[in-house]
Amino acid sequence: ARRPRYGGTLRVELQSAEDAERRAASLQFETLVRIDEKGEPRPVLATSWIHDAARHRWVFALRRSVMLHSGAAWELPPGGVMTFEDSRPIEDVLRDLAQPRKAIVVHTPDGKTVGTGPFRIASEQAGRSIVLEANDAYWGGRPYLDRIEIRAGRSPREQALDIELGRADVVELPLADVRRQQQDARVLVTQPCRTLALVVESSRGDAERVRDALALSIDRRAIN
Repeated sequence: ARRPRYGGTLRVELQSAEDAERRAASLQFETLVRIDEKGEPRPVLATSWIHDAARHRWVFALRRSVMLHSGAAWELPPGGVMTFEDSRPIEDVLRDLAQPRKAIVVHTPDGKTVGTGPFRIASEQAGRSIVLEANDAYWGGRPYLDRIEIRAGRSPREQALDIELGRADVVELPLADVRRQQQDARVLVTQPCRTLALVVESSRGDAERVRDALALSIDRRAIN
């Protein structure tokens, strides 16, 4: 009874249409790599990567036998690799490639955009709703869910009412309402975020050198 079962629809409600589009895109389009919860790079559409230090070039081996949402095979470049010329440290390169804006998007001859992700668009009403259906040919295995319905433009009051009446499975909850939420509901609270800015001022005109020295002394990987 505790094992996952195939089938079913997940109904999600959000206030922002932009958030809905972003979450839907993350399920349709994939990046070459991703950064896991421990800050470590993990392969996605790239299976491995090597560095040609002499030429400041990174070579990424691409995953084979990947199908697009259109049903066509993902056409790989010659040799099945992508190369990037970049002199930055590998941590910075991989973190940049893991950003959603670096996702692989393929344009079909009829002008549509398709991806390789576990879900694909079934229907969409701009600014109101997006329906995603499982990609049966997904290289990582078919998702357990059949569909994901994302509704946008729903106020906190509407979301609270819909989840209470069983018309939604996942909603946003204002922080002030967390303690008033039903006991049988599962509540996930995001961690607080704090931005610290270090302003370097120097009367000797070496502020840039001081900033560079500080940047080299901070272990961003450990902080992450």
